[in-house]
Amino acid sequence: MLKMIVSDLDGTFLTEDKKISQENYELLEKCHQYNILFIPASGRLLSGMNQEIVDHPSVLYAICGNGSSIYSIKDRKELFFCGLSNNLVIDLYNKLKHFDITFDIFSNNEVYTQKSVMERLHEFNLDKGIYHYVISSRKIVENDMIQFIRSCSQIDRLNIFYKDDDTKRKVIDITKQFSELTTSSSLKTNIEVMNKKASKGNALKWLCDRLDVNCEEVVAFGDANNDVTLLQNAGIKVAMGNACIELKLIADTITTSNEESGVANYCFKHFEELSK
Repeated sequence: MLKMIVSDLDGTFLTEDKKISQENYELLEKCHQYNILFIPASGRLLSGMNQEIVDHPSVLYAICGNGSSIYSIKDRKELFFCGLSNNLVIDLYNKLKHFDITFDIFSNNEVYTQKSVMERLHEFNLDKGIYHYVISSRKIVENDMIQFIRSCSQIDRLNIFYKDDDTKRKVIDITKQFSELTTSSSLKTNIEVMNKKASKGNALKWLCDRLDVNCEEVVAFGDANNDVTLLQNAGIKVAMGNACIELKLIADTITTSNEESGVANYCFKHFEELSK
């Protein structure tokens, strides 16, 4: 029996222009009708998630920051947190600051980026939808970056945009020097840095335990490297038609792309209660 649908957002539940298709919105309505939980699981913080999703009555919880936090939507209460220490982030920043990259800090439900980097964001070859999302969602760090990092009361995760594969390799190699850290990716030109214990998959397991839901009663959807653990810990693993090869290899099945409402298409075809 299906009890929970867990879906990544960008490249999965959302179209390329960051909207919810009519079919996917109808799926949210069906979930509410049949008491099936819909859980967004995103690299975004709660503040960066589409309000239309967060406000929907089928959405009671959200996995944020690639699994670094879980929120109860009704009261905006953080139920789970697995972030990064300030000193660790400072050490990593000092090793990476000479590279031509961004160093985006996800903290207290906001994302912070240096002013000098934001002024050059157009140089990082971001897709149009991602570029406009980043421009609209980032807060500017005006003062010294290390001073700012010290001032953060909590740090969920980091995001790094890079320009070429050589820089990507060097940044990942340096990050691997820190045993507490792990990396993943959700876009063509980004590296996401998190606590090694934080992942969408671990967050899913924690939430299922809390809600007394068997993972076998969960279907998960994703498109990128940072969705691997999410699919691994779900009973039914579905990769989008536009997903990376790594995800398609571990999936039970492949649905249509995010532009073709692949999440809704799969659910309406395979779950009797949702096809009525």
